[in-house]
Amino acid sequence: MRMEIPASQCLKSHPIRLRRAMLGLMMITLLVVGHAVGQPGEMAQATEVIGDDERDMFVGSGSLLLPPGISETGRNTAATCPGCRWRAVQTCDPSTPTACRGAARLCPHDALWLKIYLARPGEDWQVVGSDCFTAGGPVTRERAELELRQRVEESVPALRPTIRPPGGILVHLPVHVDSGQPPGSHHWEWEIVGLSIQTEAMPAWWWRSGATDLGPTSSPSTSFVYRMSGAESIEIATTWAARYWVSGIGPLSVAGQVRQASSIDITVGEGRAVLVR
Repeated sequence: MRMEIPASQCLKSHPIRLRRAMLGLMMITLLVVGHAVGQPGEMAQATEVIGDDERDMFVGSGSLLLPPGISETGRNTAATCPGCRWRAVQTCDPSTPTACRGAARLCPHDALWLKIYLARPGEDWQVVGSDCFTAGGPVTRERAELELRQRVEESVPALRPTIRPPGGILVHLPVHVDSGQPPGSHHWEWEIVGLSIQTEAMPAWWWRSGATDLGPTSSPSTSFVYRMSGAESIEIATTWAARYWVSGIGPLSVAGQVRQASSIDITVGEGRAVLVR
């Protein structure tokens, strides 16, 4: 036969068991609440550090040509650091409403708002600045100078050498050679890879004939004197050293020179005395 004991009597007869049960329930409740409170804090910290708010869009090494929205100091540093590593981090997405703040809100929807980091060899990353970039990202000096050098090569005056006298060249008399190019530097302003670039090219001339080498000279003409008759060749070369300014930074030297070369073949004759009455 089963006996039923009233609940009130059960509680009175087992006070120790009741206290243990209640204590266990309170501990479980505290653990659950503590886990629930701690979890959002941990998630918020993870989002702030490694979330999608910042991600590397472009990475590379070498010098960069940065837009004028970045400080002059930052642009100078980036443009004159061939051994540097760099990162371009997207800090907000202009195509997403309310994602960008401050100056980043003025960035077009088809562009990128990027923060530039730079690290010199053996040093930690440093923030250079932030600005709006085209979809191609930051412009390296190497990329810009490839196009710049081609523009210079297409724009400098052609080398068209001439000699005086054009014929009847004689020993012991000077032969004047002219490159057909004007002296002094040449200047241009071009839009290259989205940047306004002011360029200067300075010429130098080199001359060779027989055992005589002249140059570099800043004069586009020179002369030779031959002491023996016969066939000779005059070689002429012009080299153009270019440098440029971009967004107030410079001058920056273009790697390599533009070179033009030509030659003129001549015949040197003997002079003879002629008696004139």
